[in-house]
Amino acid sequence: MALNVGLPHIPDLVMCQIIRLLPTKDVVRMSFLSKQWEDVLSSVPVLDFDECGERRPHNFDPDNYQQQQQQQHVKFIDNILTKYLELYEKDKHKESLEKFRLRMMYSSSDTAIVDKLLNNSFDRGVKELEISLRVSKSNWNRAHAASYHCFCLSPTTLANAKSLTTLKLEYMRIKESLKCDEMKLPESDTPLLPSLKIMSFKNVHFNFLYSLIRECPSIEHLSLISCSFDKAIVFVSTSSLKSLEAKYCKAGFLHVQDDAKTLESLTFVSTRMRCIMLGNTHNLRHINIHSRQLKVQNFYESSMFITRYDRP
Repeated sequence: MALNVGLPHIPDLVMCQIIRLLPTKDVVRMSFLSKQWEDVLSSVPVLDFDECGERRPHNFDPDNYQQQQQQQHVKFIDNILTKYLELYEKDKHKESLEKFRLRMMYSSSDTAIVDKLLNNSFDRGVKELEISLRVSKSNWNRAHAASYHCFCLSPTTLANAKSLTTLKLEYMRIKESLKCDEMKLPESDTPLLPSLKIMSFKNVHFNFLYSLIRECPSIEHLSLISCSFDKAIVFVSTSSLKSLEAKYCKAGFLHVQDDAKTLESLTFVSTRMRCIMLGNTHNLRHINIHSRQLKVQNFYESSMFITRYDRP
């Protein structure tokens, strides 16, 4: 419950402008002091929760670094994220959300709070979603760590995210609940993410990337950085994609299929991938490739401008 400490009342329009200029964590903290701050928090169009912004305590001890980091993390969960959700549930006038950003360390005990925050942002019709859930380097670098130590997102979780136009995810696993061959998945009459135009993944492990992309009929820009996949061949199939970026991904082959006719730009950096297969990509104009063991098939060189193409 907010404390009444005699703070002067500020017009709501002025309050909204003040809140826009403050870090979201500070706004949540201020809600402990004033009922007015509680009431306006749910109307903020941009929420940015960044655990990294937490200040080190004055008595910081390098020898107990991990323990202090864990204590800071617990405070971030309990005093900031949980408090925000409580205030949101109390507010009956919930306005739409332009952007939701969450950057924090992650452990398996945080799954419930992350799920609630995602559902909360979808309920508010969020347009831009940016989630980074870092795990320890030892866990992430361990073989198949992405399958066991990081947050696991199912496409069904995105069922209510119809308003999303931008999706940026880091350090998690995206699984596919359908138990069938990804090359035979039927196209849905109701796409999962009909408005999505920008999709960016970094350090993400996929079960089936192909089927997720097919659920985004409006996607124009796709970025894959340091991603890994269950299958050696990565299929990209979409009739709206304009630019594709793939850097340092753990896969053997990239296959851009025939329906990617709108693709104009391809950026590719790899030390592992051995082959790119391009289908009917007549609109491809700009290609930037850095690789030492890559074989490229089906290039229409008369229609493209190669900015760099490294190969023995």
